[in-house]
Amino acid sequence: MDVRHFGTVLNRLLDLGVHGRTVNVASGISCSAEEIVTAVEAALGRRAHRAPHEVPPESLRISTSRMRACVPEAAHFGFGPAYLDGLIARYAPATV
Repeated sequence: MDVRHFGTVLNRLLDLGVHGRTVNVASGISCSAEEIVTAVEAALGRRAHRAPHEVPPESLRISTSRMRACVPEAAHFGFGPAYLDGLIARYAPATV
């Protein structure tokens, strides 16, 4: 999740005085570490050293409905299939 979006969500939850319940703060789009590393590699034009590990796939789906109910502006953050691409475009070039 983009730090700008996280800050907005966190501030809104604090302003609302949300406590005593779980609010998943996430984009709602699952990306594997492999997908993230591949996207960063492409943006930087470099290859990372990879050490693969066998990890069973997860089928857990985390609901962001409570976050979206508390923070309606999250609907305009651009969460969706292209969200990772936007994050990489914004932040990866800054690391070079």
